[in-house]
Amino acid sequence: MYCNRCGNQFDHTYTNVCPSCGNVMDTTNYNQPDIAPEQSYNPQQPIQNTSPDTSTTVLVWSIIGLAFAIYPYVSFLGIIFSYIARKKLKEYLESHNNIYTGKIRTSNILSTIGLITSIVMSVIYVILFIAICAGVSIGLSNFYY
Repeated sequence: MYCNRCGNQFDHTYTNVCPSCGNVMDTTNYNQPDIAPEQSYNPQQPIQNTSPDTSTTVLVWSIIGLAFAIYPYVSFLGIIFSYIARKKLKEYLESHNNIYTGKIRTSNILSTIGLITSIVMSVIYVILFIAICAGVSIGLSNFYY
């Protein structure tokens, strides 16, 4: 049997519901020929996209990048997350003809601040680490003399 909604062929002896589109078929007076119908798939309700909005995804990556940028000793993760946000922002703008919405403007600002902050904080923490190691080394060398 062929579905009169989507054209999918299925065995009507086991079910009267099309496994492809879910259309309930009346099989009581079935005398349909075993040829595919000439109609195209025309659903009554369009399938809704369940994937999250791309602008929201970019905003989330920007916020994560900024959060890790100011967190001590893992600010290098802020560089990674902010870079991912900048990359997704660029992809979004290319696919939407460089149209800035509120979320995209906010993402642009947050990812830029996150990237700059995480670079500066990473450098500060590296200098601090070197200074502490040098201080401990000098302190230990004076301790033995």
